[in-house]
Amino acid sequence: MTLILSSSSCITINPSSPQLTPEPEPAPAAELAAPQLIYPKNGARDVNSCVIFAWRTAPNADTYTVEMSKYPEVSHDLLGTGYLYSDTGYLRLDEVAFFCLRDDLPNATQYYWRVTAISKDGKRAYSDIWTFVTCNPLPAPAPE
Repeated sequence: MTLILSSSSCITINPSSPQLTPEPEPAPAAELAAPQLIYPKNGARDVNSCVIFAWRTAPNADTYTVEMSKYPEVSHDLLGTGYLYSDTGYLRLDEVAFFCLRDDLPNATQYYWRVTAISKDGKRAYSDIWTFVTCNPLPAPAPE
């Protein structure tokens, strides 16, 4: 028989023993690890302007956000100087997730990026911030 004392604690009455036995506390929620970035590599140069991002998924993550900016302070650059992408377009294969930009980035531009893992209960874990530079445009053909 279980007697509820409050919403956070209860005791079990064992009919064969006059003692009250406390119920064990529920296990704490599993920690959320940060995703590990894979591609583009940190410091990469000549990255194609149609970037495909890749990262190792984090245990206990429910969804991910890819953040990118022209500035080292990547977090939610919503002033038109950077980009914020939600989880709606990423693909997960085993322990690696991929996200492809829909639009090409400007050539010869440095970007900073990170991935945020988000658990079902709203906890967040941030990857390191990496940087890459998109490729230079091809030179114009020489006049004939």
